[in-house]
Amino acid sequence: MDTVDYFFTDYHWNLQTLETTAALSESLGRSTDIFVGNDVFGRGTFGGGMFNTDIAVRKINNYNLSTAIFAPGYVY
Repeated sequence: MDTVDYFFTDYHWNLQTLETTAALSESLGRSTDIFVGNDVFGRGTFGGGMFNTDIAVRKINNYNLSTAIFAPGYVY
């Protein structure tokens, strides 16, 4: 983490891996530099994506992490 500006996680996360990521980023003082992947198409993403994308975004925000949204145009 000392050699990168930002880190994007995979889209296939669950509450346990989200909590682990948040704890690690907090210990490094980098929580806002971690972008948790979120696939709006819903392919293996927490909450199912599509019009439920906000479920994952809210969970991510609860851990003071940022969100990387893939395919936001889906809802359009």
